[in-house]
Amino acid sequence: MQVKNTIFIGKVLLHFDSLPSTNAYAQEIVSKSRPSEGTVVLTDHQTEGRGQIGSIWQSKPGQNLTFSIILYPKFLPVQRQFALSQAISLAIRDFLAQKTTKTVSVKWPNDIYIGTKKVCGILIQNTLSGKKIQSSIIGIGLNINQDQFADSFGNASSLHLETGIQFDLQGSLSGLIRSIESYYFQLKSGQLPKIQASYLQHLYLFQQPATFRKPGAQPFKAKIVDINPLGQLGLESQGKRLFYNIKEIQLIHTDGST
Repeated sequence: MQVKNTIFIGKVLLHFDSLPSTNAYAQEIVSKSRPSEGTVVLTDHQTEGRGQIGSIWQSKPGQNLTFSIILYPKFLPVQRQFALSQAISLAIRDFLAQKTTKTVSVKWPNDIYIGTKKVCGILIQNTLSGKKIQSSIIGIGLNINQDQFADSFGNASSLHLETGIQFDLQGSLSGLIRSIESYYFQLKSGQLPKIQASYLQHLYLFQQPATFRKPGAQPFKAKIVDINPLGQLGLESQGKRLFYNIKEIQLIHTDGST
């Protein structure tokens, strides 16, 4: 595969038939050298992919896009690193929204949904130096053509299942990376308020009643009302507004999954 019509992301593309984890491989080469910013590590089959909080990312060989991007966003203060997650999420959302008439949204912090189905997971691993981000590894698993998922992945889907169309993986990779590059330039030019506003606009279940659960506690009803600069989820319940980190709260779907 190759990436077409980009300025710097994907100009260096390391393509493997199989890898345990593209993020782990990217981290390894960053620890030993300084690869060009925008280097992409791509595999046709990721055997040990994972997502937020240690969750497993299931992907069949040759049917999806599983890759990592190496970036050096030193322009972002550590306390605003969630803006990178927002920008990447919106870039993928925008790419998918061009392929389907269904609603495409971002489920906090950075899963991508078509309707009520998860089609993409993102794992961002930042290396910090003082008050700056030294490097970022952006891991992306996007289900493109996969048409079957294990029952344990109850709300998983793919672009093919949601549209009925088989997509060209190489063309999809180029289009997706062009969208990511565009948002990265927005981030670099300081358009954080615009990115924040767009993120809230496309946030899954924003301002809608939903059920949440804290670890070891009973479920409760609340509305998502905000995301603060640290990336914490703002919930309003019984007239009170509280902010939560990713490990402190879970959304419970109508089918009982989290």
